[in-house]
Amino acid sequence: MTTYNYLLGRDKLEVLEELEEGIFNFYSEDVWIYELKSGFIKETILYIEFDGVYVINVCIKNFYFGLYS
Repeated sequence: MTTYNYLLGRDKLEVLEELEEGIFNFYSEDVWIYELKSGFIKETILYIEFDGVYVINVCIKNFYFGLYS
């Protein structure tokens, strides 16, 4: 699994250029969501949290059968 910690400290424009548009991401929101992998059983989601402009937290979460694990 790829680590996305290199995004820490980057601004929203840099993230947008790197990852392009995600699902339900509005530029003004402080949490952006990217679907990394989607299958019948498992879905992997990348959450990027901003402090307004800069990335302060990056988290990857897995969902099995639509449930968070």
